[in-house]
Amino acid sequence: MVLWTCALSLTTNAKHQIAATVLFVFVGTYGNLVVAPVSVPGYQGSLLFFVITLACILGWMTQMGVSSDGAHFRVRKSTHLVYYFVLIWLEKVIYLASLLVLADLLNQTILLGEPIMPFVAELIGSPELARGVADGTLSIEQRYEMLWLYAYLFVGLWAVALPFRILSNSGEYGWIMDGTAGAWYQVWIMQRINQDLRLALVERWHQLSLRYHSEHRVGDSIFRIYQDSAQVTAVVGKLLDIASTLFGYVTSAYLLSLFSPILGVVCIAILIPTLAVGYWAMPRMRTWALVSRAATSDMTSRVQESMNSIQVIKAYGAEERTQQKFEDDSVVLFKPHFGCGP
Repeated sequence: MVLWTCALSLTTNAKHQIAATVLFVFVGTYGNLVVAPVSVPGYQGSLLFFVITLACILGWMTQMGVSSDGAHFRVRKSTHLVYYFVLIWLEKVIYLASLLVLADLLNQTILLGEPIMPFVAELIGSPELARGVADGTLSIEQRYEMLWLYAYLFVGLWAVALPFRILSNSGEYGWIMDGTAGAWYQVWIMQRINQDLRLALVERWHQLSLRYHSEHRVGDSIFRIYQDSAQVTAVVGKLLDIASTLFGYVTSAYLLSLFSPILGVVCIAILIPTLAVGYWAMPRMRTWALVSRAATSDMTSRVQESMNSIQVIKAYGAEERTQQKFEDDSVVLFKPHFGCGP
């Protein structure tokens, strides 16, 4: 947490701050699921590490200060995008922990008859069945009991993870909340970002000089206020999907590495050429996107100017010339993408 705070305070680069935040989330997840259980046997280590992580997060969510007016206390209640990502993260963490426990219980205990994990033994009140305590393998009766324990844990962990999967509108249960809380929360976040950005653009637009407005096409401003602001929310949505998919992919690769380290390394290695292709392709896609935006802006300006001066156009018989300009702008807009025009 100290290193993360130092990284955020020493740099103003957004990429560095995002990288530091992602690293902090990864370290917190890895510490809760891997380091704590190994360093301190039982659930006490995991609980302690979780409390420390929660305290660090609360240090970001709450702010305190003292001034001449007295002490002030503030809570970050408007960072809904962070809260939505936390829902996704909690769902993935619960999913990972569930798979670790259930996979070990099924493959090692039920099928092979080995003793159960120590914290599971403490959970069910049978410490004599824990690994390192029990001698030999479990009996047939004990393995049948573990089968029922597996069913209980499966249903219980599924019930715990289900609200997070529904509220985050992810996984195979996202359809349950379509049109209600989960989907509406995501739509509300995106539309709020869009609305705030649109209002900020209009406010900046009013602050520009008369010279700018006299030389600038109104259609371009209309395009920026409506279309560009909508593209920002689309990018934010894609980033959320990428973060969720990447976290799930790393989780799956980690689980696979427990059974076969070679396959786990192969899954992680696949990311290298994928990221390399993305690094090569993204600048070119950005160039085409800029060309498309410029052409669409010109098209919007042409429509606005034509509709605004339609009476003058008809009075002077300039319909054909205006139509030709409109068709030329349409060719410029669609030709790079669909091969339209000569």
